[in-house]
Amino acid sequence: MEFNKPIKTWDEGLQLGNGTIGCLVWNDNPLKFSIDRTDLWEATPAPQTLRDDFTYENMVTLMKEGRFDELHPIFDDCYSHITPTKILGGRIELDFGAEVEKISYKLDRRAPIAKVDFEVNGKSVSVESFVFADDCIGMIRINGTKNVNYSVIRPDYGIIGEEAHSSKKPGEITNGNISDMRFPAPYIIDQPNLRGFIQSTGKNFQYALLASCFEIDSGLLIVYTIDKGSDDDNLIILTEKLHKYFNSGFQKVSQQHLAWWKEYYSKSDIRLSDSTLQEIWDVGNYLLACVSRKGSPPMPLQGVFTADCGILPPWKGDYHNDTNTQMSYYSYMKANHLEQGASFVDFLADLMPQFKKFAKEFFDADDAINVPGVMTIDGKPMGGWCQYSLSITTAIWLCRNLEDYYNYTLDKNYFNEVLYPFMVGTERCIMRWLVPTEDGKLKLVLSTTPEWANNSPDSCFFDTNTNYDLMLLHYLYEKLIKYAMELNDPNIEHYMDIKSKLPDYYSDSRGYQLTKDKPLTSSHRHFSHLMGIYPLRTITWDKPAERDLISKSILELERNGMSYWVGFSFPWMSQLYTVSHNGEGAAYMLKLFYESICLPNGFHCNGDYKHHGITVFRYRPVTLEANMAAMDAVQEMLLYGVDGTIRVFPAISKELAEKGAEFKTLRVEGAALVSAKIERNVVEYIKINALKGGTFTIILPNEMIPSSTAGIISNENGKLVYDFRENETLILKHK
Repeated sequence: MEFNKPIKTWDEGLQLGNGTIGCLVWNDNPLKFSIDRTDLWEATPAPQTLRDDFTYENMVTLMKEGRFDELHPIFDDCYSHITPTKILGGRIELDFGAEVEKISYKLDRRAPIAKVDFEVNGKSVSVESFVFADDCIGMIRINGTKNVNYSVIRPDYGIIGEEAHSSKKPGEITNGNISDMRFPAPYIIDQPNLRGFIQSTGKNFQYALLASCFEIDSGLLIVYTIDKGSDDDNLIILTEKLHKYFNSGFQKVSQQHLAWWKEYYSKSDIRLSDSTLQEIWDVGNYLLACVSRKGSPPMPLQGVFTADCGILPPWKGDYHNDTNTQMSYYSYMKANHLEQGASFVDFLADLMPQFKKFAKEFFDADDAINVPGVMTIDGKPMGGWCQYSLSITTAIWLCRNLEDYYNYTLDKNYFNEVLYPFMVGTERCIMRWLVPTEDGKLKLVLSTTPEWANNSPDSCFFDTNTNYDLMLLHYLYEKLIKYAMELNDPNIEHYMDIKSKLPDYYSDSRGYQLTKDKPLTSSHRHFSHLMGIYPLRTITWDKPAERDLISKSILELERNGMSYWVGFSFPWMSQLYTVSHNGEGAAYMLKLFYESICLPNGFHCNGDYKHHGITVFRYRPVTLEANMAAMDAVQEMLLYGVDGTIRVFPAISKELAEKGAEFKTLRVEGAALVSAKIERNVVEYIKINALKGGTFTIILPNEMIPSSTAGIISNENGKLVYDFRENETLILKHK
């Protein structure tokens, strides 16, 4: 990334992060460093969520009876309450005492040290900064001047006891200004070599942002940290930590930092002749490491980059489990970044006791699991548009994410301790609210499809299931039958019985419908009625009848147009095109997304802020899920690896096939790493390393010679079936 004019907004800043803390570098004078932590929350629950009548039974009753004047104050208005919400950490500002000229910004994502060069008073000044990959430390080195005033700025939170005011306007996606939050007065630290503050945010929670400034030969070195739960003893420890890193020096710490990133980038790589598709993958791959690491909370809506413009974060910066968190964790598996995905997997596993409590208290389901569709960092419900934020099937979509981790790792301990118990618990909650129909089938007492008809009564279905819910239900019971059979679980007969009573998916001559007798007839941002195609993959292109319905469903999306799409709609559509082997369409959707709905630094901002005319949404609230989904969409164009079948370049554009594309060590289901290259329409090689052995079917794109024949089971009709030993590598080269 290189920019040669002042970056005037936080959301276009240079991004630095290590999964726990993040920093955005922007502005000119003062030069600003907006600093954040993933786990900074004001988690005080909205009072409505603590009411005795905050239950699924009451919610469904009020919906069925049309008593929306009673429904909304309990289940929707809680989201308008100022808490709970993600909050910003603070900011460091560098004032150079005079006008800054000829400014330029640069960040090499493969060696992430942000660099800002400019002139002040005729002198050349350079500022370099990074967030250390291995610790909650940031460093800022100023070369060329010592005439700098640095400040540690607390966000403009209101003080308890001061007059409160509300700036929230109806329909806004933010809950108001930062000043609307009411916190105790901060403890300000202004010592000769230590500046910062300690801010209490609520009961038993506080955090500190601290910085120390030291003179060095060429200028100044600032070392900073942002820490949760600080007290007087911890303040001493943090101060010593800042001094320790100063003594290590910028050069030594930056070398350790870059070594971590070198290792990260060694896990996988792609090289594409199409510069836009390359940029999409590079941005997503870089941001993934910035916002997600094992041992840290997973990325909420903005990850470690909470808005720094005086407002609370869009959509509270929370965990939206009706699309956003799921999409945010699509890309890591194929990119072979398991540590990044483990952040989300461990988070869900650790919250299982809370999810059991939620299933009992809200859904009245014993020994069961469910997950709020809109959730705090500690797994509690936040409400808002309750038919989606409190949907009973949300947990099934998360089961898919958890199963993906198992499919790509084959970690049996994880399967036994996390995945299967999570799926079994989810099913128990579903069973509490499945009811029979007159034809002997089963349906949910309330069925929805995100976010059809927004928050109107038309969004709720009581007489029939939606395809969204049906596809999730069929997926859950199909997987439970498979795993129960492997485990000799006696519950298999129950799972088979329930699966047999679920209705088939609803479709007509235009493809899959929203629900019975209700096709999708207008533009809509969620393609949730096509969940079975992607990401569930329970509807496949290989079956002719399903292929026909997939084609018709895609055509219907095209007819309805993009006017009410948002950012994530475009990579989702790209995935659907990839399923149908339409590489041109897949590439076009991604380019449209990146060129119209991404900011200059790569951040996805939901709306058509450039007014290209592709969607009516013209806003620019940053969220991360579409960046990750787009990264994965690029990977899906290059490699298909599901249920033991490997196909390279299943849906690439003619231009890519001719001019060249190569990927290295992308991961597929079955814990295998695959590399391949295509150029001039010929696949030159395929390399497969089966980490845990097993049998794979390799679709051969052209005549290829295997490096070994020892494991060949069959090789005919363009399909090579090969039985790999553990950690065996097979190379296929163009004949």
